[in-house]
Amino acid sequence: MCHADTHPFFFATKRNIVKGLLVLFVIQLMCILYVVYSNQKTISSFNTSLAIYPYNFKSMKLYIADPLMKTQNHVSNHNIHSLKDTSLMKEYFTKVNNNLVCYTTGTNITASWLEQKCVCHNNYYGNDCGVPGVIWNTGNNSILLRTKLKRRNLPRRLILGLSLDDEFDMFETRMAMQYDVVDVFALHEGNISIYGVPKQPIFLERFQQGWLKQCQDKVLIINDTLQVN
Repeated sequence: MCHADTHPFFFATKRNIVKGLLVLFVIQLMCILYVVYSNQKTISSFNTSLAIYPYNFKSMKLYIADPLMKTQNHVSNHNIHSLKDTSLMKEYFTKVNNNLVCYTTGTNITASWLEQKCVCHNNYYGNDCGVPGVIWNTGNNSILLRTKLKRRNLPRRLILGLSLDDEFDMFETRMAMQYDVVDVFALHEGNISIYGVPKQPIFLERFQQGWLKQCQDKVLIINDTLQVN
């Protein structure tokens, strides 16, 4: 008696495959909805403070800045940290004659006075010796910058925003390297670490104890709180 061989994958017809894929899709969709629902429930259990409190350490007074001023009535009797135009471009350039100024750092001033043109130091380029070599020698900048580059009336402001956790050594290094060129360090410190663990405002406390006192005139710290109900 002959028996027909049964293929182990006899059920893998096109129709069954489509049904299987549909079942998997429905299962994945249900999993996604469950995760979204769970996260939403968790997020709703947190109460985020609407007020952000920046400290200007030069006076160590508490300022209040509210990102939702239209709906909140927080009022501060102090001035919010503001930038002032304390330096002009002439502080960075030396006048060679009535028609020529040269970038002081990149120029051999003595030679420029003698030749009545900007004589650049090594690794500085441009008509006023104001372009460092690392920029001048990138791509076709040596061609573009001859016509595109224009001197500003006032120096461009540099505002550096940082999120803080516990990187004290790295922050000290950053301040040592960047203090002279950055106008304001806007620092954000919350009461939750990057690992989701509650923490104290350790940067704020150190600043209040005099840490980096010589740099605090450019520091603006924002202390934000996230509380669990």
